[in-house]
Amino acid sequence: MKVRTPEIRDARSIAEIHVQSWRSAYRGIMPQRLLDNLDVGEREEMWQRILESQCRQNLVLELESRIIGWSAFGKARDEDLNPNKVAELYGIYLLQEYWGNGYGSELWQSSLNSIIETDAQSVVLWVLKENRRAVRFYSRHGFSLERGKSKDLLRDGVALPHQRLMLRL
Repeated sequence: MKVRTPEIRDARSIAEIHVQSWRSAYRGIMPQRLLDNLDVGEREEMWQRILESQCRQNLVLELESRIIGWSAFGKARDEDLNPNKVAELYGIYLLQEYWGNGYGSELWQSSLNSIIETDAQSVVLWVLKENRRAVRFYSRHGFSLERGKSKDLLRDGVALPHQRLMLRL
């Protein structure tokens, strides 16, 4: 197992994981038509732009030379937070067949190590309220629900309730 910074050539693998993990993790939570319409090619283009711009930090997790997961993080984007003191975990995604085997924790720990190097005092993330698996994962790693910090994100005409979690460092 190896965690590393992705290269532009990894955009396709990251996109495939992005689409497959969304379809697995959000089944029954997001509208099925949205999940069915996810396009790996579009995600690959998005990831090429992200990796070229270096607008945030990204990591990939390799197992036997195959990328099986990724994480993305950077400065907090919420207006009520100081981006110089608060980091945001934008996402951790793994292929479903690797869930529950410690790979997500490994990817999180590597992400946290990089976040700590920025001198951030805390980390936030937004998670779908109905994504109980993710809430349990982040709770096990010290995150807690921030009371009163919720929002709806509109996806495919459906409002999806999200809640913000925080970890103080």
